[in-house]
Amino acid sequence: MTEERQEARVCAARLIFAAQALRCLAYGLAAVMAVGAAALVLTLDPQVVILGGGYSRSADLLIDPLERELRRLCLRVPEIRASNLGADSVALGALRVALDQVDARLFTDGMPAPLTLHA
Repeated sequence: MTEERQEARVCAARLIFAAQALRCLAYGLAAVMAVGAAALVLTLDPQVVILGGGYSRSADLLIDPLERELRRLCLRVPEIRASNLGADSVALGALRVALDQVDARLFTDGMPAPLTLHA
């Protein structure tokens, strides 16, 4: 066996090991996340649970184990989706809350909201 072939086998073995380790890490993280998510699901009974922020980037690894853990902990498991906002979701949510407060202050107390023109 040539040296390149031996090196390729070692690299392949390392990649397989890394993939398995990553999968184990994802399952462990999903198990921990499921405890908090289950408390919210059992309390609020949502139709959908959204993985947001940095977790949305790992959704392909987290959704299945999270759903499996929630099935173990909850009576009814909502749909689990990944946010497409990524790491900006927190800032965008804060901006939405601020805009809602400005809107409530400007357009309440008898003052009508501005009309929008539709083309």
